Amino acid sequence: MEKDLYQGMDFSIEKLSAPVEALDIDMRSCRLLRHASIYTVAEIIIAGKRNILSAKNTGPLVASRIFRAVAGYLGVSEELLSGEAVKQIASLQQRKPLNPLHAPVTALNLPSSTIRYLKSLGVFRIKELLKVRANDYGKILGLGEKDKRRVDKELSFYLAGIAQAQIQPLVETNSTIEPSIIKPPSKIDLRLILKLLGINERAWSVLELRATQLLTLEEIAGEIGGVSRQSVSEIIRQVHEKVRRKLNSLIVFFDYFEERSKVVRKRLGKSKPDRKTLLHSLLPDPASSNFIADEKEVEKLIALVRTLAIHQKPWFSKDVERRWKTFIFLSCSVDPALGTNKKGSQIIEKQGNKKKRQTHKELAQSVLAGARKPMHWSEIAKQAYYLSGRGSFKTGPLYESLRRHKELFVRVGRGTYELVEWGNKTVEFYTEIVASILRQENRPLPFDLIFANVSAIRSVKQSSLLMSLEIHPRFYKSIHNTYGLRGWLPAREKQNLRTPEWLIEGPHSQARVEKARARGYDVDRMIADDMLQ
Repeated sequence: MEKDLYQGMDFSIEKLSAPVEALDIDMRSCRLLRHASIYTVAEIIIAGKRNILSAKNTGPLVASRIFRAVAGYLGVSEELLSGEAVKQIASLQQRKPLNPLHAPVTALNLPSSTIRYLKSLGVFRIKELLKVRANDYGKILGLGEKDKRRVDKELSFYLAGIAQAQIQPLVETNSTIEPSIIKPPSKIDLRLILKLLGINERAWSVLELRATQLLTLEEIAGEIGGVSRQSVSEIIRQVHEKVRRKLNSLIVFFDYFEERSKVVRKRLGKSKPDRKTLLHSLLPDPASSNFIADEKEVEKLIALVRTLAIHQKPWFSKDVERRWKTFIFLSCSVDPALGTNKKGSQIIEKQGNKKKRQTHKELAQSVLAGARKPMHWSEIAKQAYYLSGRGSFKTGPLYESLRRHKELFVRVGRGTYELVEWGNKTVEFYTEIVASILRQENRPLPFDLIFANVSAIRSVKQSSLLMSLEIHPRFYKSIHNTYGLRGWLPAREKQNLRTPEWLIEGPHSQARVEKARARGYDVDRMIADDMLQ
């Protein structure tokens, strides 16, 4: 098995979450990966060589160098690295919560020049910076005292944020980091969590104007003054990226607000929530809750969510909207609702028009009504699965609904159904069509003639028709290789030398009767129905 080849190799979350700068590649390759929104080793593996080659200014030589570096970093061959099993492992590991000490130094709100200098020294993660801090920043010789103080301040604030989020990092026993640095307090403050995102006041002003007042980028630029439309767009893009990188720090509050939002939505029913009602409903009770948040901070978080919804990125739909559906929906629905924005209105429509779980009958009816044409039952089942929104979907009950509810569905072809209201009649089964042809001719017919007559009524494969004639107990095969109705045959004790050969059944054909009775066929009734008058 392919996955057995990977056993014993280091695919830990620490390895896979390493920033691309930790690989043995040049800075140009790092920049190309960042421009393609690839920041970690796991994201390189998931993207694959083909997607990286499609990135701007990336050729086969650069892509090969990057994957050679990843293979060397993980201790696997390049061939194994391109396997689907490795991509699955990387995808699964990426979803696990990251130890905050293994987060990249970009999680700190430091100038880009400082970040670049730290990376040039091999300091890529928070835990490595903590070791440098334990040595009184002796390794960071190129930084001035002011820059060192800022690094120290941001690092201390980051550790406080970890504590506020009640995350217990795994501190290595051989590390010089003191475990006493990180002590989770009894309360979690939303103000500190938002501060950890590193969004400055000007960016918050842009978010408020965009999400709360629904101003265009040009209007925001005119309102703030001194910035262009492109600058406003860049500010929003940077906010997106900061949230994407530090989403783990928001999880605890998103989970909390999701639960409270479900209660609010259940109480409101189909009514539209106003902003004040939603804010007061979401605010935690300081006396009984482990969460601290005031109205201003909750309003900031809602503005952030609404901005993410307006400028949706693939990661938002995948990682945020799916997990915290109700909170996202209520945030987008409050006045002014995002109905005029295309992406925001899609969220409201998807969540707002939810109905009770549809039955298989209702799903099949909806699919056919939407298609307005006959469909094979397997295609109906496929579309019903997507329409249902269920994690798992069984096709058997849907097929039974199509067959059983004859007041709604009519079979108009092999496995093909449409709605009764369209006015078409049910197409008979092949056995009924063959029986009617034989009764009309009143004599056994060779297969070629039967096939020609059946094909004139409805399409059929030769193999399917032959199988019905050879197996179904309603028919017999004479010693002249013609097929007739079993009801025509005289009783065996009455068959003699004067009996026509077309009424003498071959031995193989006789054997099918007992097999059919064993499977539950009512052969005697079939014989009685088809007897010659």
